[in-house]
Amino acid sequence: MIANAYDGIDIDYERVPTASRANFTAFVGTLAQKLHAANKQLSITVYAKTSDRDNWSGPGAQDWAAIGQTADSVKIMAYDYSWATSAPGPIAPLSWLDQVATYAQSAIPNAKIIMGLPWYGYDWSRSAATKNMSYANAMKLAQANNASVAHDANGEATFTYGDHTVFFQDGSSYQKKLDMLKQRHAGIGGFAAWAVGVEDPEIWNLMRGSNSTPATQPPAADFTISGASSMTVAAGSTATAAFRVVPINGFSATSSVTVVAPAGFGGSAIVDSPTVSAGGTTTLRASATSTAPGTYQFVLRFTSGNLTHDQAVNLTVTAARRRAISR
Repeated sequence: MIANAYDGIDIDYERVPTASRANFTAFVGTLAQKLHAANKQLSITVYAKTSDRDNWSGPGAQDWAAIGQTADSVKIMAYDYSWATSAPGPIAPLSWLDQVATYAQSAIPNAKIIMGLPWYGYDWSRSAATKNMSYANAMKLAQANNASVAHDANGEATFTYGDHTVFFQDGSSYQKKLDMLKQRHAGIGGFAAWAVGVEDPEIWNLMRGSNSTPATQPPAADFTISGASSMTVAAGSTATAAFRVVPINGFSATSSVTVVAPAGFGGSAIVDSPTVSAGGTTTLRASATSTAPGTYQFVLRFTSGNLTHDQAVNLTVTAARRRAISR
């Protein structure tokens, strides 16, 4: 590194076991000391998460507060909210991006935060393996199947054909992400992307003008969701978690709430209030009455007019505790 006059290195270790969290933190700290002694910089790439309660292997091993103190920059992979084996959906919805950036700013110095945004998409199908989707291939696929490309509430490009659903990124979806982050999180250090070569060429024009003055028209009223992204419940028991509708730009309407449960979940998941006012909360009550141990992903869908925001919740069901029997 020194012989080649590199500025430093970036560490992108993925799926590190949560049990190795202390060791990974110590490794980052030691590496930072050695690099800084050589006048070099250290960048750490981390999984996106909305709180330190997101503790499965990968994000659970990454202590953002400790990493933020020692590394020179922290690149957050703010994508794959919907992933290759999940249900079809946006790759980086705005409400989730907002939550990730909010948590980042609570743990990492602003100037060190680099939000990594997606340039790719996925093609989901019930009859075939999910494929990564570049902008060029997505547009060719839509044209070949005479499909109309629309944009969801998050601005992500999407279309369907046969039993396929495609979500991907174009210039419009990228701009919407930039606008939200610059308006809500103006102090962060900058942006990164994954991956060069799959993007809409228009994105480069947007990047060249990314330091220009934002449009003067007032931002639209919107909302985001604040609440747990993971819960744990023993089989045969019930767990609860509260979710708040956080107003953005003067949002004052009421939202309806529905719960989308995954296939194979033997239990119930309901909210105590199917409608929530701006700033109000609703409580999810998940009961694992006859569910095998494992992790099940629920989606809480909040809808107000033409605005729809999803909050994914990973519910981990553990084996029922055995009670001691006294004789």
